[in-house]
Amino acid sequence: MSEAVETAQTSADLKQTLATLTVDYGFDFYAFLKIGSANALAVSNYPKDWQSQYLACGLFECDPVVQAARQVLRPFTWSNRRYAVNGNRKTRMFFEAAAEHGICSGLSLPISISHGSLAMMTMASRQMELRSYLLDPIWAAATVGTLAGFLLRELRPTDHGIEFLRPVERLCLTWYAEGKTYRDIADIEKMRYSNVCFHMANIRRNFGSFD
Repeated sequence: MSEAVETAQTSADLKQTLATLTVDYGFDFYAFLKIGSANALAVSNYPKDWQSQYLACGLFECDPVVQAARQVLRPFTWSNRRYAVNGNRKTRMFFEAAAEHGICSGLSLPISISHGSLAMMTMASRQMELRSYLLDPIWAAATVGTLAGFLLRELRPTDHGIEFLRPVERLCLTWYAEGKTYRDIADIEKMRYSNVCFHMANIRRNFGSFD
């Protein structure tokens, strides 16, 4: 995967490469997410309705895949069926909503990058359960690191499917990703609650344009 990413010349090339590799690996969708103190960005081919629902309903806050990624920082698989048995009510509701859009299981490759940021490549499937994957964590880290480096180096705010956030928006998103409510963010950053709502609304508009 790293070699394929390195041969991409443009953002369009990269998205086509990721889509092809995703199918070659036996999955249906891909999603790359990078959050933290530096530029926040995302690119995926998840169904547009799911992307809109994810952001409009604030599902980032309770996304069990992102939460697990922050904790383990190694390749891991997940599935709707597994969380239906072991997850809490909010987690089950999350996966039930995702399953309505064909996102039932997946393989995620998270790494910690500079300045406390998290980068993660996920390949998702319509299958209810995946077979076990034995992946070299060093290979996974190199692959995601290569992808993150390409995106940060080559993509610009005008590229279709990518939006860079303003510093204050990245700050709000970072706290939000750590489970803070809008009220929490306002208290922590000494901001007005209405301003936090405004910045998060901008984030949703930006992310809602991804494809």
